[in-house]
Amino acid sequence: MLEASHALLQMVASGRAEVLRGGHVCPPAGGKQAGESPHAKLKKALAALAAKEGIDLGGSEVPLKRWEELGNLALCPGDWTEYPPWSLLPQSRVWQCIAESLGMERIAVKDEVDQGPMRQSHAVIVHPPGETDGWVKSVQHGHSFEWDVTKVMFSRGNVNERKRMGSLQARGEIFVDLFCGIGYFTIPLLASGGAEKAYVCEWNPGTLLLSVPCLQPDWHC
Repeated sequence: MLEASHALLQMVASGRAEVLRGGHVCPPAGGKQAGESPHAKLKKALAALAAKEGIDLGGSEVPLKRWEELGNLALCPGDWTEYPPWSLLPQSRVWQCIAESLGMERIAVKDEVDQGPMRQSHAVIVHPPGETDGWVKSVQHGHSFEWDVTKVMFSRGNVNERKRMGSLQARGEIFVDLFCGIGYFTIPLLASGGAEKAYVCEWNPGTLLLSVPCLQPDWHC
């Protein structure tokens, strides 16, 4: 175990691996701190709700064990609430239980990413009731990204490439970023790489760069 830990620390130090916050996996029931985990809190809250509604959960395990934490919003899979016994519970109360257990103000449910050229998100805000604001903020390597989770997909998988872009020596350079999205690479190159100017092209109107005047995007696409 110590050798594995040492190897992991070396990988982090060399930049081949990175410790991230935001995606959560709850410890399994019965773990050392299972009673304090969000999953355990949610299990207890839903059991209390079911008892109040006279619904027998039949020992069903709460499926929600992973979610993405984006500011005060949790992006969760939500298809499990469509099936018994969870579908028998008042849905607004289910999402309220989830928000309180995760310590989040807003809950959004994931959906399949659009397979069209824009790769648009179809996430839906489900808590609080009537909420439509899907804007969130994520800070990585000192760079702030903001986007609407209901319109724009965010890929956590290329985090190391975003870091590499910020480390490039681009002072005085002028570059073009095709299909720039929310500025995965443009923002690090301008903010940390020292690039002089960027011409960024994007055809999804839900992206943040439309409202960042300091980047002065030139929309040719």
